[in-house]
Amino acid sequence: MNNEFFAALDIFVKEKGIPKEYIIERVEAGLLSAFKRENGGSDNVRIVIDAEKKDVRVFKVMNIVEEVTDPLTEISLEDAKAV
Repeated sequence: MNNEFFAALDIFVKEKGIPKEYIIERVEAGLLSAFKRENGGSDNVRIVIDAEKKDVRVFKVMNIVEEVTDPLTEISLEDAKAV
């Protein structure tokens, strides 16, 4: 899917003349918004699109703590090392 996405992105850039970086920022924002909507509004998510590597990644950002009080935003050091 990534190759098809980036091929379509290149075609769009050529046809519309809009900078690729701007389109990628907008797509990242749209994916983030959709992800939050589908997952209860989690703010601890980051989406990175790398056009050179033709890669799309979604990261869940968590705080490493000694004692987990909120499993949606926190992770123990032992669990983080396992990941």
